Amino acid sequence: MNFSRVIGNLLKELRKEKGLTLKNIAYYCKKKISYLSKLEKGKIKEPSINLILNYLRALHLPFSKFFAQIDELEFKRLLNKEERNKKLKKYLLGIRYQKKPVINYPRYLSQKIENLLLPLNIPKDLIKKYEKYSEKIFEALLEGKDIEKIKVEGLAGDKMAMIKKLTKKAYQREIKRKRQVKPITDEKIRKMVEGFQQYQKEWQAIESEAKKLLFNKGIKVLQLKDYLNQIRKYHSLKRKNKIKKILKWEETIEKSPLDKEVIKALKAIVDQVVK
Repeated sequence: MNFSRVIGNLLKELRKEKGLTLKNIAYYCKKKISYLSKLEKGKIKEPSINLILNYLRALHLPFSKFFAQIDELEFKRLLNKEERNKKLKKYLLGIRYQKKPVINYPRYLSQKIENLLLPLNIPKDLIKKYEKYSEKIFEALLEGKDIEKIKVEGLAGDKMAMIKKLTKKAYQREIKRKRQVKPITDEKIRKMVEGFQQYQKEWQAIESEAKKLLFNKGIKVLQLKDYLNQIRKYHSLKRKNKIKKILKWEETIEKSPLDKEVIKALKAIVDQVVK
């Protein structure tokens, strides 16, 4: 998709909304009308940020409104590498399979110990020692070592017993959580990665063709995201073979103000990719 064309179309629509002419904009930007006309038609490759900002100033329009719409329309057309890696890591870590969230126990225990000891007027530097003691207990429990041998000089025995009990409870909670997490086999991970990569490949092909079709049909830039959001839903349901949900989606589309013929053409693109 031509990025310059997306910018130009959006600027043109915003100008018309304000009821301004190119002559008005040219006066403010100190540019020729013919040059701004090329900008709106997407014929200026990679227009400068200063030019775009001056154009928006001429419209008396907040920059945020323009760039928020550009972000939604164009920068989401392909997931960038960092986003893809983040999503892939979620699959590999099996986040969807965890019934309980992972807890940062060192931080959790540190806060618990501080809340427990501060009211007893124990100095903060001494509280830090109790926190270190708790960390050693927790690590020993994880490694299956004997915690009774762990002693720290300068700490009160009753406080150490209290913290040991608190740490044991935290450890038992972590063990319980791990038991509730469905184990993921290497085969499952392989299938998850393949499925994720296949989904990405399909959506990139669909989105590219869908945007071409929408521009050719003369759909306004501001409406593009509505069509793309709906066709993304259909793609997700189609690849999972959710027949009942697809029927409900079609009912929703019938009630929506979106052009039904355009939706039909977009569905055909998805059907061609997902067979």
